[in-house]
Amino acid sequence: MVLLTAIVHQVATGSLAQSAVNASGQQLERAAGLFLSQSRLQALEFSNEVAQYARQESLARVFSIEDEVARRRAAHQAANALNDEHISKMHDRRAALVALLDATGMVVARDLNLNALHGENWKARYPSVAMALEGHANKDVWAFNNRMYRVACAPIRAEGGRIVGVLVVGFEESAEDARVLRDAFGTEVVVFLDGKIFASSFPPSQGRASIKEQDLARVLFHGPNLAGPTVRDRRQTAPFRVQLQGENFLAVAAPLLGNTSQPAAGFVLLTSIDQATLPARRAGNWILGLGLLAALATVAAAAYTSRRFLASIDKIEQGVTEIINGNHDYIFEKQGNIDFEGLENALNVMVAKLLGRPEPSEAGEVMVPMDMAAAPSASPKDRPQEIKLSPENQALAQEPEEQYRRRLYNEYVHAREQTGEGSRDLTFEGFLAKLRENETALCSKYGVRTVRFKVIIKEGQATLKPVPIP
Repeated sequence: MVLLTAIVHQVATGSLAQSAVNASGQQLERAAGLFLSQSRLQALEFSNEVAQYARQESLARVFSIEDEVARRRAAHQAANALNDEHISKMHDRRAALVALLDATGMVVARDLNLNALHGENWKARYPSVAMALEGHANKDVWAFNNRMYRVACAPIRAEGGRIVGVLVVGFEESAEDARVLRDAFGTEVVVFLDGKIFASSFPPSQGRASIKEQDLARVLFHGPNLAGPTVRDRRQTAPFRVQLQGENFLAVAAPLLGNTSQPAAGFVLLTSIDQATLPARRAGNWILGLGLLAALATVAAAAYTSRRFLASIDKIEQGVTEIINGNHDYIFEKQGNIDFEGLENALNVMVAKLLGRPEPSEAGEVMVPMDMAAAPSASPKDRPQEIKLSPENQALAQEPEEQYRRRLYNEYVHAREQTGEGSRDLTFEGFLAKLRENETALCSKYGVRTVRFKVIIKEGQATLKPVPIP
């Protein structure tokens, strides 16, 4: 039973766990494909959105102001107004960066801080700005202020279509964004750029990168370096296994598409193998539990069988051996097992007929012969002179006949009540008839004048022990 349980457990849990892992891998690959398609569509949508903002006349008027200080102030106000009145309503939050650049790619002003970034040459730093100055709205990923930004750049045109500047709008890749994607795709989400993880749906650890992010970074950028071929060849990886903070995950890495400069940016989708195989482990625990119960039930059944049947069979076999070895006075006594009661009675009757001794009574009691120690082996004629009665047996021999028989019957009934055998079907007349029958047989057997009996309880049963009276 234990071996069968172990085999079933291994086969069942192994099959279920492998099915769960295969399903998780297929889900990851589908989610990664959807993520790639979504990144392309979002890039197009974002660049079109910013291009639409760049067409506002208020932005073009900023570059018609000749005074530099006034132009900077107007650019700053226009950037804040655009963020508050349009972008925040479209995205339910403010953009992290809104900046106006002149026709040479220099920063005129940004939102929030008038003096921040002023005069920086973004055309030389970011290819997406150079492309916008060529007249093409586009989307890119920047490492900006030690953060990862998704940025869209669009040309600002004056009357006649002449490009007078560039509008830059950027959103930081945050853990909140990653958690939104996790809820959408049903997998954990991690985004990285230039060999560093910038956002993930894993809970942070006291404001720092979580331990899971640290473990994943070692796999992506060191050792196996799975991120290298992914961003270099611009292709999605096959599902791979990784252990993060002691938990086993299945993961897929892929590049972020739809970006102008094709930066070393990508994402990783992960799903927990331990969670996926949890139903298989629970099923395995049920199998083990049921197997244990079955094993205990088997042991209990074996013990019950041994106690109820085997012990009785062994006792009967022992009795047969006793008779074979010459103990002709042996009697098969009741073992308390109703299943063998008929066999025991039949054996007693058979032995009694073969050896010429009294048969068992119909009520089931066996008239036990006197212990051979009290009756030395001798011929029947010699035994009466050899038998010496104890004072107790002398009193028994002298007891009046009617008093003796009534007392013996009452004691026998009381003994059967004590042992639980009951006396409902036992009558004084039937008892007396059987008693006389056994007295006659035992008198002949022992060669005595008469035989009287004592009530004894032996091995939980009431029986009568004969006392030969010479």
